[in-house]
Amino acid sequence: LIKESKYVDKIDTKYFYTVAKNLHDVNTEKDEATNRTVVGRVYYAVYLATRDWIDQRFSAELKEVEGNSHEKYTNCLLVLQRKNMDLTLSRFSRELKVLKEERHFADYQFNPKDKQTHVSTQASLLLGKKLLDDLDVLKQKYL
Repeated sequence: LIKESKYVDKIDTKYFYTVAKNLHDVNTEKDEATNRTVVGRVYYAVYLATRDWIDQRFSAELKEVEGNSHEKYTNCLLVLQRKNMDLTLSRFSRELKVLKEERHFADYQFNPKDKQTHVSTQASLLLGKKLLDDLDVLKQKYL
């Protein structure tokens, strides 16, 4: 799954997505624990990449919003949406919240009826990839 491990000053947060995709691809037995792990890695790939971008590019705006560490960033995106009249920012915020809900389900819902299926995990992977691609576009738009 991982070819080489090196200690670096800062890891590329998108690497979490690569690990998640590799885990999903080799999960031929469709093991639920692996599915749940994949969803968590996908969410953190997007969240950490978003956090890094906002910390670097919009630190002043970030100081003006409230919320816990995760909410603060989605709330900041909504402030930026209003400031820039750009609905792509609010859509990104909304979809990031959806992915966080999927991660929350994967991490905490363990009732017998609550299954993390291979298909729903694949849907999280697709949403994560879309958000990472959208984030690349936003980074170029808001240099």
